[in-house]
Amino acid sequence: MAQVAKEILPLVAVLGATALFFALHSYMVVM
Repeated sequence: MAQVAKEILPLVAVLGATALFFALHSYMVVM
């Protein structure tokens, strides 16, 4: 279980950062 979390965590972090970047970008475009 710990190994699975260790493999999934970086993927979740990258996806979260990408989503945050796109949200910030679209927010900048709207403003």
